[in-house]
Amino acid sequence: MPPVDLSLTFLAHADAPTTLLRWESPVIGVRQSHFTPPFTPTVLALVLRALDQSQTSRTALGVFTSAEQQHLAQLGLWQAEADGGGLPADLAVRVGQHLFRAVTADPQAAMALASVRDYASHMNLPLALHLRFPPRAVDLAALPWETLSDQDGIALLLGHGRAAACTRYLDLERALPPPPVRRLPLRVLVISPHAGIPTATRIAEQHVRWQAWEPLLKSRRIVVHEISPATREQLLHALSIFPAPDIVHYYGHGRYQDGKAALLLDAPDGGEDWLGVQACAALLGQVRLLVLFACQGASLNPAHNMLSSLAPALSAAGVQAVLAMQVAVRVHAATRASSVLYRALASGWSMQQATALVRQTLYIHEPDQASWYVPVLYVRASTPQPVYLLPPAPAAANAETHAPAMLDTPDAPPTPAPAASRPIRWQAPRQQIIARQRSQIAGVRLTASGVAEQLVEASDNSQISDVQAQ
Repeated sequence: MPPVDLSLTFLAHADAPTTLLRWESPVIGVRQSHFTPPFTPTVLALVLRALDQSQTSRTALGVFTSAEQQHLAQLGLWQAEADGGGLPADLAVRVGQHLFRAVTADPQAAMALASVRDYASHMNLPLALHLRFPPRAVDLAALPWETLSDQDGIALLLGHGRAAACTRYLDLERALPPPPVRRLPLRVLVISPHAGIPTATRIAEQHVRWQAWEPLLKSRRIVVHEISPATREQLLHALSIFPAPDIVHYYGHGRYQDGKAALLLDAPDGGEDWLGVQACAALLGQVRLLVLFACQGASLNPAHNMLSSLAPALSAAGVQAVLAMQVAVRVHAATRASSVLYRALASGWSMQQATALVRQTLYIHEPDQASWYVPVLYVRASTPQPVYLLPPAPAAANAETHAPAMLDTPDAPPTPAPAASRPIRWQAPRQQIIARQRSQIAGVRLTASGVAEQLVEASDNSQISDVQAQ
């Protein structure tokens, strides 16, 4: 069964103390309310720092000044010394309760939300929350909406045993491109820098990712090009020989400092090279799905422009769907999320369903329940609609909330695809084309530019044909 849609559109916003909020749902029709943010921009920046810090250490020794601790304590977001001090274990829920009280302070809003929640609960249906922001409402988009929790401490996206979806949209004053045409095989570009990532961590993430992709590789529904290490030159070259990828997967470090977002790549000398938000948008603006397993990929600061953040900027640049992290993300949480996300997508789930499942999984598996709200999904669309990378599975709408089994989608296009069932890998200064497990690769182009060694290898009854060196 389809979810119960609830759209919240933030309308008038010109640095006014209140914002006009439009509620839309088939259950209630259209209603309007007024919304006053629960935090001033300065306090919001402090709250976001606290959420970010909670991913590493709640003791937060030396992180916050005495004045900042007092501000947090006044909000109930800092524990007294008698209670152990530091950030509370349920920090995200407490922040979400502040946000919930603010958004339901208007009686019209409280009635609208209660009606939709009650209907979804009565019909045993999940909720799909859609948030639409004007591009100048940075202080509204910076709020951690995914943490929304009611007075009983029940997270809106996790309550009643049904994982609810939460999707963000930017109401840009520009035409939207037509929806991309679904085609098979999907082209997946993996960017896996070495900088700052321990070898064991990188290998563990690669392992769970390839396990999740295995059914798609065997059925030739995806072809993968992975660059690791990843320099600017290697990324540019990968996009030239592997143009228009459907999915770009990044697993590495990100940052958001002084209103400047960036992703960490490898420097040619083996050091670090930060790729700024504008360069990322220029390179990756035409991707269908961009997955950023990096800290602060969706972070915002009310003092800066909306497009200073990676996720909104890439959505504005044309990416159909961007999954990024609004604060720091733990290593094990990112690795688990990668596995759950791609297993769900491989089963024909939408990006919204898959992201909801990621949140629920992180909530269940982490004892301190600190990472479930971190993933943020931006979708570029004029109306709420599910985003599918593969033809939706017949049972996707009724799927259970546990990790999905691997399903073959019977409505997948029958067009044969000359894709590999194992990665097409390139690691400069060597180029490697490797085929495994009875796969077939055709139409390979190799370039000698900047490459010291080229390797073409087929085994396990695999075939590689039509190889051209340029």
